[in-house]
Amino acid sequence: MIVGISRRTFSRRARFCVQVLALAVLVLYVLPKLLWFFWQLHNPEPKIRDNQFMEKPLRVISTNWEII
Repeated sequence: MIVGISRRTFSRRARFCVQVLALAVLVLYVLPKLLWFFWQLHNPEPKIRDNQFMEKPLRVISTNWEII
Protein backbone atom coordinates (compact mmCIF):
# COMPACT_ATOMS: atom_id res chain seq x y z
CA MET A 1 0.00 0.00 0.00
CA ILE A 2 1.44 3.34 -1.06
CA VAL A 3 0.36 6.54 0.65
CA GLY A 4 0.87 9.69 -1.31
CA ILE A 5 1.32 13.06 0.40
CA SER A 6 1.21 16.14 -1.73
CA ARG A 7 3.83 18.82 -1.26
CA ARG A 8 1.14 21.49 -0.92
CA THR A 9 -0.49 19.73 2.04
CA PHE A 10 2.87 19.09 3.66
CA SER A 11 3.97 22.71 3.22
CA ARG A 12 0.70 24.04 4.66
CA ARG A 13 0.98 21.82 7.73
CA ALA A 14 4.64 22.63 8.17
CA ARG A 15 3.97 26.36 7.88
CA PHE A 16 1.13 26.09 10.41
CA CYS A 17 3.37 24.17 12.85
CA VAL A 18 6.12 26.77 12.50
CA GLN A 19 3.63 29.57 13.19
CA VAL A 20 2.29 27.79 16.28
CA LEU A 21 5.82 27.18 17.51
CA ALA A 22 6.80 30.83 16.95
CA LEU A 23 3.69 32.01 18.79
CA ALA A 24 4.41 29.69 21.71
CA VAL A 25 7.99 30.95 21.98
CA LEU A 26 6.77 34.53 21.82
CA VAL A 27 4.12 34.07 24.51
CA LEU A 28 6.09 31.82 26.87
CA TYR A 29 9.59 33.29 26.59
CA VAL A 30 9.80 36.73 24.99
CA LEU A 31 6.68 38.35 26.44
CA PRO A 32 7.52 37.58 30.12
CA LYS A 33 11.06 38.89 29.61
CA LEU A 34 9.74 42.13 28.12
CA LEU A 35 7.17 42.56 30.89
CA TRP A 36 9.85 42.00 33.54
CA PHE A 37 12.15 44.52 31.83
CA PHE A 38 9.48 47.23 31.68
CA TRP A 39 8.40 46.48 35.26
CA GLN A 40 11.98 46.99 36.49
CA LEU A 41 12.34 50.09 34.34
CA HIS A 42 9.29 51.82 35.84
CA ASN A 43 9.57 50.49 39.43
CA PRO A 44 13.23 50.55 40.46
CA GLU A 45 14.05 49.27 43.93
CA PRO A 46 15.05 51.90 46.46
CA LYS A 47 18.79 52.33 46.70
CA ILE A 48 20.50 51.93 50.06
CA ARG A 49 22.60 54.94 50.90
CA ASP A 50 26.10 54.37 52.17
CA ASN A 51 25.49 56.13 55.46
CA GLN A 52 22.33 54.14 56.17
CA PHE A 53 24.15 50.93 55.30
CA MET A 54 26.90 51.68 57.83
CA GLU A 55 24.49 53.03 60.44
CA LYS A 56 22.24 49.98 60.77
CA PRO A 57 24.83 47.51 62.15
CA LEU A 58 25.87 50.11 64.72
CA ARG A 59 22.28 50.44 65.89
CA VAL A 60 22.03 46.68 66.40
CA ILE A 61 25.33 46.58 68.28
CA SER A 62 24.36 49.54 70.48
CA THR A 63 21.07 47.91 71.50
CA ASN A 64 22.76 44.64 72.45
CA TRP A 65 25.90 45.98 74.15
CA GLU A 66 26.76 49.04 76.02
CA ILE A 67 29.24 51.15 74.06
CA ILE A 68 31.65 53.08 76.26
